[in-house]
Amino acid sequence: MKDFSPTRVNICLCYPDIYEVGFSHLGLKILYSITNNHPNAMADRVYAPWPDFADRLRSGSLPLFGLESRIPLRNFDIVGFTLQTELTYTNILYVLDLADIPLRSKERREGDPIILAGGPIATNPHPLSKFIDAFFIGDAEEGIVEIIDALKEKKKSSRIEKLEALGNIPSVFIPSLHPQNKKIHSRVFQDFNNPEKTHRKQLIPWLMPTHYRFVMEIMRGCSRGCRFCHAGMFYRPVRERDPQNMIKEIIRAIDEHGWNEVALTSLSSSDYSCITQLLTSLFL
Repeated sequence: MKDFSPTRVNICLCYPDIYEVGFSHLGLKILYSITNNHPNAMADRVYAPWPDFADRLRSGSLPLFGLESRIPLRNFDIVGFTLQTELTYTNILYVLDLADIPLRSKERREGDPIILAGGPIATNPHPLSKFIDAFFIGDAEEGIVEIIDALKEKKKSSRIEKLEALGNIPSVFIPSLHPQNKKIHSRVFQDFNNPEKTHRKQLIPWLMPTHYRFVMEIMRGCSRGCRFCHAGMFYRPVRERDPQNMIKEIIRAIDEHGWNEVALTSLSSSDYSCITQLLTSLFL
């Protein structure tokens, strides 16, 4: 945990679903770790609360706040949403409303956070283009660092200057600045075995999430190439992680945090070329 600071870029990452579901998402854990390891940034997180807690917030005239800092979302520099399914579109509006942040981009003023969205469903940003200030398309491991650096440099600049700075980053689409037909190329992260660019420690849950286990992403992408599969297209090309590095990381995580289950995740884990070596080494 890092303190909320006026000199840092303060980011609140949101999975727009309940804690039990959102905690299980690896992408938010990755960005949380990378952001908090950056010297000029801090990351908090928030999930879409159950309706009873939303009623308590509204009855007490309290804005939705970060889970750890207890700082209102409207005070952050960025509120970043992960778009995993279209079913969470309305939850994004629900979170913005609870946070007392104007729903439409054009209604936001100086001092309002920049609303950023990424994830696989961001490949079609137009359905949410009236509500999201900036979309990041593709793998965000390197992109989040570039976003932090750009906003750090523009910390005291106007809102439009911040959006223009973000718009200069590859794979970032700004609906208010870019034409509808502008081509945005999806970012591809390659350095899975570079400890300087990958995330390290994972979050520990405060209550029982849907997936209560340590998560190890063994590869990204799928070699099958099914044309009907969005994920198979979006996460191309196939990138595998070194099995020895993963074994060390899994053992370290179990020793430090006491996990009794480990998930070896990917779009098609049985297609991982070193799956036999990895499983044999873990069981032995």
